[in-house]
Amino acid sequence: MTLLKILRTGFGEIIRHIDLQTLNRFRIYGELLEEVHERLVSGEHWYLGLIGVDPGFQGKGCAGSMLRAQLRRIDGTGLPCYLETGTEKNVAIYSKYGFEVMEQFEVSGFQGWAMLRQATICGSSLP
Repeated sequence: MTLLKILRTGFGEIIRHIDLQTLNRFRIYGELLEEVHERLVSGEHWYLGLIGVDPGFQGKGCAGSMLRAQLRRIDGTGLPCYLETGTEKNVAIYSKYGFEVMEQFEVSGFQGWAMLRQATICGSSLP
């Protein structure tokens, strides 16, 4: 994720509203995510960075639709897919799509799970 991509997500606006201590916690967490990712997954793979749904549309299948579409694309490449999530609820959701927890971690007050979905044959069934 380049600085330009981060700014395009709107994170630059968030930074204006948080204190330096919190910003430092984000930095430490980001460094840990990079370390865990590099340690757990080698070789060519997909990285699922973020799926976000406006609160007014949550619980209506939007995230599932986006995830299924992306996983169909990924399945066509025959490569595994890696992600991190910061909520236990998401662990259960991603597990339904074939992701397995590789590592659970906590740093600077944040909890997280690193998950991997092995390469799947194109045309596999998705929930």
